[in-house]
Amino acid sequence: MRAAHRHRCRSWSAYIRCYTDIHLMRHAEFAAEAHRQSALAAASPYEQDDQAFIDAISSFGHDADPGLV
Repeated sequence: MRAAHRHRCRSWSAYIRCYTDIHLMRHAEFAAEAHRQSALAAASPYEQDDQAFIDAISSFGHDADPGLV
């Protein structure tokens, strides 16, 4: 019984965190901060290296490893 209760609590907690994060992404302040950080990254002298790193560790679609998804 305790294990089931803990599982329900964890599921609810994850839902609340996800809902809160999604809700916060709709705020104008979030969009402004995301734009500010994006502009800083694009203006960085290391932008190409940073993007190459992100591309190397990201996988989408057919490149995704089913064991990691």
